[in-house]
Amino acid sequence: MAKLNPNGTAIEWATYLGDQPGSGQPVSVVGPIQLDGNGNVYVTGKVQGGSFPWVGNMEPYAGAPVFVSELDPTGSKLLFSTEFGGSGDGMQPGGLAVDPAGICMSDSPIHAPEPL
Repeated sequence: MAKLNPNGTAIEWATYLGDQPGSGQPVSVVGPIQLDGNGNVYVTGKVQGGSFPWVGNMEPYAGAPVFVSELDPTGSKLLFSTEFGGSGDGMQPGGLAVDPAGICMSDSPIHAPEPL
């Protein structure tokens, strides 16, 4: 992931979010990206491998294929990263929205209603 300056002429920061490089796992697929009022970066996507970084993971089990992660405005700190949804390779990341209070919502199709 990278943040460009307002003119799109320079990279302000760049970072890697996904399975550990060299882990032998497929790269995770990143979907929509949103910002909150503080400049924190929210991203959703699909986990392809088993070494994705979880911070405050809300799921009681491993293996859910969709993730939502939040990075600080500098892209240097992963604030939270959680998997959600049921099991199954057919699940894909959907839309992503962040309200003014910083509440993150996703419309990813899941097998049972689960809050973020």
